[in-house]
Amino acid sequence: MKYLYIGLLILCLLLCACYLSTRQIDHRTEAMLLPLHQALQAFRAGDVTAGTRFVAETNAQWARNEAFFASLLSHEKTAQVSEDLRLLSLGHPEEFEKTCIRLIDNLERIRHMDLPVPENIL
Repeated sequence: MKYLYIGLLILCLLLCACYLSTRQIDHRTEAMLLPLHQALQAFRAGDVTAGTRFVAETNAQWARNEAFFASLLSHEKTAQVSEDLRLLSLGHPEEFEKTCIRLIDNLERIRHMDLPVPENIL
């Protein structure tokens, strides 16, 4: 009986750790998505300076959270985000919108990849 309780305790601890890590991923990607959306809107409005400022804010968020993401996600996903942020920082206007949209899509996928939705189960 003792082993049953120990097993249930371990299961509960693992479920709590999964829940907390999912919440942290959600919170941290949301913090990166907000300035990215603002950068895209600023770029579409023709305000390149504001767009650059929002990209710098996103870069700062990524720099603070990269180690956290690298410990929980595949390196392929984190490398793609890093590469897209590097391309955005270069500031090529002809590629800015496409790269920004791709980065937003990647962060949204990261944000929703562990949620129990039919797309992730099937």
